[in-house]
Amino acid sequence: MSKIELYVWDDCAYCRRAREVLARNGANKPDHEYIEHDITRNPEARLALQQRMESETPAMAPQVFVNDRLLGCCADLLDLELAGRLVARLNGEEDT
Repeated sequence: MSKIELYVWDDCAYCRRAREVLARNGANKPDHEYIEHDITRNPEARLALQQRMESETPAMAPQVFVNDRLLGCCADLLDLELAGRLVARLNGEEDT
């Protein structure tokens, strides 16, 4: 089972697209723990994302973590999907 976390802003086209890509690739399957963090009006979630990104600057959303490891932003998801590697990464399998 993989833990998949998505950090999003309200009314963000990239965040909506990231949700679509994740859903299309099975992130919301019953054998995954899927958690979405809305950082729009939640300063604690925003700070948590910034700390997870190990950044001094405000973190950008969307950002996806799989099993507490950064997978990336919407563009990264699309690149992995195009390369045929996204499902494996969502299942917690690392690239070799």
